[in-house]
Amino acid sequence: MAIFGARGRKAEDPGQSVVQPAAEPSEAEKLNGQISVLEKKLDELFLALGRTCFEQQRDDEASQNREAIRGIAGVYEEIQAAKERIRQIENAEKCPRCGAILASDALFCSNCGQKIERRPQAAPERQMFCMNCGAKLTEGAKFCIACGTPAGVVGTAGGGAERPQQPEAPAVGIKTV
Repeated sequence: MAIFGARGRKAEDPGQSVVQPAAEPSEAEKLNGQISVLEKKLDELFLALGRTCFEQQRDDEASQNREAIRGIAGVYEEIQAAKERIRQIENAEKCPRCGAILASDALFCSNCGQKIERRPQAAPERQMFCMNCGAKLTEGAKFCIACGTPAGVVGTAGGGAERPQQPEAPAVGIKTV
């Protein structure tokens, strides 16, 4: 029986030595995790320092970092151009059949040939001017603010008068374009 007892102890010894090294990787893993967190924090601090340096040296033509600053400024410009293009694309008219972006004056899609129905555009607002001095009149004005002439008759660019806007005002008038 002593033989079996000795064998049992020997069998336990290798098992215990295997358990102990298993605790060491756990501690090493903790340290590796701490290192990763600290390296990430270090990267964030370097990033903040770099932004601060860029902001301080952006307009300094004599900066030793001028080439890097120009590179960063160029990337900023590319980002702005891309954002502007996105705004144009999102606001652009698209083909109802294939979704391609259409030129503003396209009558047919250049991608699939679909005829594009155009709605008539609203007429531009008419601008009014004083018939006496030619000054621009604000909408609904009864008198010219430049010469004081009553704005009672509406004229057109061709000079033809239309119906009076203010019947009680003398008929000097305004012209429109």
